[in-house]
Amino acid sequence: MREEFADTLEELREEQRKVVECYRPLVEKLNRRMARELEPVNRRSREARQQIEARLGELDPALPDYPEGSFEDDEPDTYLFDSGRAYFEQMGYYRRHQGREGEWYAVVVALGGIHTELVE
Repeated sequence: MREEFADTLEELREEQRKVVECYRPLVEKLNRRMARELEPVNRRSREARQQIEARLGELDPALPDYPEGSFEDDEPDTYLFDSGRAYFEQMGYYRRHQGREGEWYAVVVALGGIHTELVE
């Protein structure tokens, strides 16, 4: 299908190139003129940015102290996650917290009763 329209597409590209080339000098001239006229604005913009950054660098806001929580760890099973626990033991605590310890116990039994004491 491309071959069917290849000549038409090439003809259109050539017409497009002619129009673009016709306007290229004018566009380049306008770009140079616009750059000259924008230079004072760009310079002021850079100066304003430097002033803003300098002022921001001077800021020393009074921030509140980080809050500190209080926690009494009088029971060893207080934490939901404890990296010191073995996998089956940790899963037992987690499932108990979810209220799904029965499901976990069934899994442990299905695995051959390994560590059943940790889920009871």
